[in-house]
Amino acid sequence: MAACCGLLLSAAPAIPATAPRVPPARGDWLRVRTANFTLYGDATEAKIKDVGLEMEELRAVLASFKNGEARSPVPTVVLVFRDITQLDPYRPLYKGKPKPMGALFLQGHDGNFVALSAGWNLDARPFIYHEYLHDFMRSNFLPQPLWYEEGLAEFYSTFRAGATDATVGLPVEAHIRRMREGFLIPLERLFAIDRDSPEYNESEREGTFYAESWAVVHYLMRGNRDRTAQLGRFLVALQQGRPREEAFRESFQTDYTTLLAEVRKYMAGGRFPYSVTKFSDLKIPRDTRTERIDHAEALALLGSVLGRCSRESWPDAEAYFRAALAEKPGCAAALSGLGELEMWRGRLEEAIEDLHRAVQAGSAGYRAYFSYGLALLLDLQTRPVSVAGLAPEHRRLLEEARASLSKSLELEPGFAEARAALGRSYFFEDGEQVAPGIAALEEAVRLLPSRTDLTRDLALLRERRKGPDKGN
Repeated sequence: MAACCGLLLSAAPAIPATAPRVPPARGDWLRVRTANFTLYGDATEAKIKDVGLEMEELRAVLASFKNGEARSPVPTVVLVFRDITQLDPYRPLYKGKPKPMGALFLQGHDGNFVALSAGWNLDARPFIYHEYLHDFMRSNFLPQPLWYEEGLAEFYSTFRAGATDATVGLPVEAHIRRMREGFLIPLERLFAIDRDSPEYNESEREGTFYAESWAVVHYLMRGNRDRTAQLGRFLVALQQGRPREEAFRESFQTDYTTLLAEVRKYMAGGRFPYSVTKFSDLKIPRDTRTERIDHAEALALLGSVLGRCSRESWPDAEAYFRAALAEKPGCAAALSGLGELEMWRGRLEEAIEDLHRAVQAGSAGYRAYFSYGLALLLDLQTRPVSVAGLAPEHRRLLEEARASLSKSLELEPGFAEARAALGRSYFFEDGEQVAPGIAALEEAVRLLPSRTDLTRDLALLRERRKGPDKGN
């Protein structure tokens, strides 16, 4: 449970410690719902809808490779700001100034937050589509080699939607230039790079890693049809646990040096095939629903984004939540945000109080119920457990936590993290009593195949069901 709470802040960039001014009420804030995304913003309704529908088109293209079905176990919220300066409080700094980034993608186990400027002053789409591809892969596939996942994310970053079709695999000019001019990483090294490798973490090396990963993926997927089938065999062999060298030679029937020479020649050739998908061949949901939200709810939403940026931004997020409560006492979204902050700070008593007030206020948000249930479970972990089982008071808290998690699932049925927390709550039980927890974790594993921690917890709970005297 503690690990789950900590992972809510994964992939957070560094954010300035100076407190931003709480934005004043200006213009209308809108909420636009599409089939798979919820968008907020003070941009025009037409622009917000355009952003949402293009993301639906990308999702439909990706889903077409899984027979039209794709899981979205973590909801994605998109903020569309009227101008790029409104991104400043959320962007990381470089030499004291916000980096010229046109968008942010903050990934969390309780939901993803995307923030971008409506003006596309800096075209944010490559960044957003790259990050969304990562989310899609994690939600629908087993873990993949880092070079392949990053190369594929770059491959889809140039996705472009037209009036009747979409293109996938357009060239990335910066990567082509680097491949033609720069030092290349030997393939045996490229395929071994992981998230701790210097090539992935050091700024002077990561450019080559991304460029070469993209080039290899583009060549294997579009540049040589025979190699495309071999790529599939290679990835399957790695999933089966085959040694990398053995899997490579059996799949590609060549050596690393020869394959890299093919990639280098492909990059020098200047012809980069891409695919075109007609929208008429896909099922793209285009219905939208728009409603206005008040300034207090907008402040609470912005506070939630700040809270997920970094620990240094927590005081700023708290200022947003308290400003929302000053405007609208009892604002459930602001109370929920405060409770989440207190939970991340390790102040469980205060977190439970704020989150309880949020759900009592009639919060319609799935995150409030999820966080409240998680906070109760974390609190239970700190209490002594008798060998005779849970005390009545502890049992009451456990059932309240499960009820809150179930309510979160009622509001957001595909939310896998609430199902995982519900399953983990059965670590407080023994024997056949853990059966509902096993069922919940089995579904969470199905929804999040890349999450090895869920697979581990499911195995542990199954062992708990057997008990010490029940054998195998």
